[in-house]
Amino acid sequence: MSQTYSQGTVQQSVSTRLKLIAGPDTKGTYVFEDSRGEYRLFMATTTDPFSRVEDILQNGEWVGQWRGSQW
Repeated sequence: MSQTYSQGTVQQSVSTRLKLIAGPDTKGTYVFEDSRGEYRLFMATTTDPFSRVEDILQNGEWVGQWRGSQW
C-alpha cells in the first residue's frame, strides 16, 4: 500500500511528491521517499496508525533526510 502526498505548507511550501516507504515503528518513525529519490525521516508525536499521509504529517516533525543508501 503506497500513499502519495503533495506537500504544501508542511515544509517551506516545497512542492514535492512523497511516498510512504515504511512506518510507523514503535517510536512513531516513518520513512518517505520524495520525487528526487531522497529519503526523509519523519518522527510522529503518536504511534497510532493513520490512514492518510496528510494526517501523519500534521502530527510530528522532520528529523532527517538522505539520498540512496547514505544515512
